[in-house]
Amino acid sequence: MRRVKWAEKAEAEFLEAIDYISDDNPNAAEAVRQRIIETANLLGRRPIGRPGRMLNVYEKTVLKTSYILAYEVTDEEINIIRVIHSAQNWTPQNWPKD
Repeated sequence: MRRVKWAEKAEAEFLEAIDYISDDNPNAAEAVRQRIIETANLLGRRPIGRPGRMLNVYEKTVLKTSYILAYEVTDEEINIIRVIHSAQNWTPQNWPKD
């Protein structure tokens, strides 16, 4: 099993998303929070995402949410590098800027 590590930017995006959702619906925010964390942890056991739009980056859709985890894989860890809403235009040319 690989260790799951969150990049600073990914963690900030995750917290921003949960805060945004909780303003309107705290129960929905908690459900999304749990799904994102569960998906990230499952990647540590089995990184089954698809090849991403950026070189050496993979993507995993978080089921029943509008979020995608972008991550890198090494022998020892899964590095979650972004938590991006699926409505964002993030082609390689329009990758969300830091």
